[in-house]
Amino acid sequence: MTDPAEFVAEFYHEADLRLAQAVPERALAVLDADCRRGHLGEVLKHVQPARTIVGLCADAREAGEAGGRLDRVLACDITTDLPDLAPASFDCVVIGDKLAGLREPLAALATLRTLLKPDGRLIAVVANGQHWRHLDALLCGDLQASNAGGVPPARSMGFANAIKLLLDAGFLPHIKDRRTQPPPPGWLDAAGPLAARLRLDGPTFAARTAAREFFIEATPIAGLPPDTAPYPPVTVGVCTNDADILADNLLASPCLAGDAHQVLRVEGATNAAEGLNAVIDSADHGLVVLAHQDVYLPRWWIARLWQQYEAARAAFGGEIGILGVYGVLGSEHGITRFGRVADREFLLDEGAPLPARVGSLDELLLVVPRHSPVRFDPVLGFHLYATDACLTAGQHGLPAVVIDAPCFHNSKQGSALPDAYRRSGNAIAAKWPDRLPLATPCGVVSLGGVS
Repeated sequence: MTDPAEFVAEFYHEADLRLAQAVPERALAVLDADCRRGHLGEVLKHVQPARTIVGLCADAREAGEAGGRLDRVLACDITTDLPDLAPASFDCVVIGDKLAGLREPLAALATLRTLLKPDGRLIAVVANGQHWRHLDALLCGDLQASNAGGVPPARSMGFANAIKLLLDAGFLPHIKDRRTQPPPPGWLDAAGPLAARLRLDGPTFAARTAAREFFIEATPIAGLPPDTAPYPPVTVGVCTNDADILADNLLASPCLAGDAHQVLRVEGATNAAEGLNAVIDSADHGLVVLAHQDVYLPRWWIARLWQQYEAARAAFGGEIGILGVYGVLGSEHGITRFGRVADREFLLDEGAPLPARVGSLDELLLVVPRHSPVRFDPVLGFHLYATDACLTAGQHGLPAVVIDAPCFHNSKQGSALPDAYRRSGNAIAAKWPDRLPLATPCGVVSLGGVS
């Protein structure tokens, strides 16, 4: 177990030096949204003297002390109040450990997003609610037990909750760093059966329960439609085998609240085609979203989908065969990746302009216009059916397109490919021998198999 004394070296007075390190070097105008006595800003100015640091502080006595260290201090409690500052005036906003304590989090984060420049960054540190100390306390029924050398449970969050919240607020977040305090010997062995019952990937579970805090960097998503923008309804379809995962993710998506959109669930499908083709054939609306059960769609997502769909039609001359949020294009020069997705603790942000025409899409989320001739082949099982669909679209002269509509893939599984994936690889190789090798998001399919 990590000695708590080791953490002391990571702080200067009350300034978290790891948090300071998370602030980009190029950030010269910084808002510290919970400056307290100004020690973090003091460190940031010491590292880069050209910086201008503005602090927000709820305590008048602390604000007076911070005023001697920062360039400007405003009386404001970010958990309840919103600062009156010029839009797009900061390179970086640091909210410290306040993310879990915001009373109106979406309103506060939306305001902070307006204060950032288009390429700005929001930096937060989140006490991990999945840390082994918190899990022990929950099992013991004594939540105060997790406070020993730690953080009150009310100020902690699961990493997935933080990612969902930031996406809803219009940010693209990723885990930049983590402070770890591993469990004592034997803890993981004891917790293993419970993790297995929940079908949690072992290495991922071990890494998450050892993380005491997550340091999150979030980028404003440009060009989001206004909340009042009208858009048509869509049909959303999902093949599901776990009601809890579905309820916690896809069905928890705020953009699907109410009855405006058609949501079709297929249980017990023997292959993806059986369920997804039935969804398309039963769809009431023009766009059919086919998502994994562990995908979360932010509150603005459907408006963004229509925005991007029209952009794709304009870019590629009319009709689209199939769309997705992540894909690849293979060529003699190699494989180019496209898309922006928060995928577990990782951020897939490939940087290539979108929308983009691709040769293969990831199955985590697909969009099929109802009138598209694209359907799915049952021979592919539950893998590589999107690659096959892209090839089918091409046969009809229609593009497969990646759009810029970020979502969260909250998978519990690890990165190892199952044997079924390799069987699907053999099936698609047999079906499209003249198109080999095939670049896919998870590898290259050739006559020799998947690599």
